[in-house]
Amino acid sequence: ALLEAGVDVVRVNASHGTPEVRGRWIARLKDVIGARSTSASAAVLLDLHGPRIRVGDLPEPMLLETGQKVVFAPEAEARPGEIPTAYAELARDVKAGSTILLNDGLLNVEVTSVKADRVHGRVRYGGELGAHKGMNLPGVRVSAPAVTDRDREEIARAVEWGVDYLGVSFVRKPEDVEEVRRLVPASMRLVAKIEKDTALEHLHAIVQASDAIMVARGDLGVELP
Repeated sequence: ALLEAGVDVVRVNASHGTPEVRGRWIARLKDVIGARSTSASAAVLLDLHGPRIRVGDLPEPMLLETGQKVVFAPEAEARPGEIPTAYAELARDVKAGSTILLNDGLLNVEVTSVKADRVHGRVRYGGELGAHKGMNLPGVRVSAPAVTDRDREEIARAVEWGVDYLGVSFVRKPEDVEEVRRLVPASMRLVAKIEKDTALEHLHAIVQASDAIMVARGDLGVELP
């Protein structure tokens, strides 16, 4: 295995750039790697986007004050003053007492009730909330698919580009890794990214299903006490 050989691993993030740009990056990386040595001296890791849960579009930042009542709504249906979310299943996944963390955990909202597709909450720790900021749901088993349609398209391109490693984002159980395994050749190695607190319940099995582990301490640290 390349990691066992102690070689360099270059990470390309599928969340940035376009497929055309990422394809050029990887082609240039492979040219450089090939020029350095006749043996493998470096590997390319493509980090999949995964089922990210984010705030939707906001015309301007919102100021959330401690104690304030707020409402989360699907982005396409959000009314003025509500917090739009790009994750349509939020109302399905959370319940009264759940915690919603925003902006890398700097803002904290406790869910007070769920009514149809709207989530009502009270701000515990306030501050400024901007558009497209991340949302973390500690202790919540999210129903978002482990491999999104966008990921499947990126996986197909990764196979075409011949990357060495795929980073599987927001792994929650070994089946998430196994699903990706069925989409790639046997030569491609899979790195399970541990960034959800619920993944810790299945950590041993995830390790067994993966070729390597990446501890995404940012998201994981936000979700753990």
